[in-house]
Amino acid sequence: MAPKALRKKPKQDRSKAMVESIIEATTRIIEEDGLAALSTNRVARVAGVSVGSLYQYFPNKEALVQEVRARFAARFETALLELLARLPGLGLREAIRAWVETLVALHTESPGVHNAVGTGSPEKTHHALATVVGGYLETHAGEIRRPDRPLAGRVFMDAAEALIHNTALREPALLEDPAWAEEVCDLLERYILADGSTSSTPSASA
Repeated sequence: MAPKALRKKPKQDRSKAMVESIIEATTRIIEEDGLAALSTNRVARVAGVSVGSLYQYFPNKEALVQEVRARFAARFETALLELLARLPGLGLREAIRAWVETLVALHTESPGVHNAVGTGSPEKTHHALATVVGGYLETHAGEIRRPDRPLAGRVFMDAAEALIHNTALREPALLEDPAWAEEVCDLLERYILADGSTSSTPSASA
């Protein structure tokens, strides 16, 4: 997770609430009007605090953006880690669909914020995720058409993220179209699954 941008950590409940209101205001402005519309004065006004109070915790608008980005990355990372924990109980098709559904949900939660500050999972976390996905594919080696499962896991992750992220940037409404999600799942299944594979649960491949 990216380092936090707070100048100092709030200790009292009142200070914590004020910092949260500042972050919420920053997020709202980015979501509705983009980064170009962001300023410390506007954030303070929307949050209902003085600029001086804002500066106690954030030295400039770049620090505000950094904090929003760090929180976004943390949510992104947490969601993917939760999905990884579910993988052993999922068949390949279920896993592919769960991955697509998770990424779509992350990109549709706050598309304006994601497009402005989202960078996906941190590089270190991405490598760890790819290792786990590659290991999962190894456990289904007989159903995988790619000979290098660890590499296939990386390509799978990057392809899914690129497709969904670029769609969020260019035509976010498509993310809510089940037919579009089905096309993404079909593309990924055709890359991963061997011809004739019908596995939907671990027991189905036994």
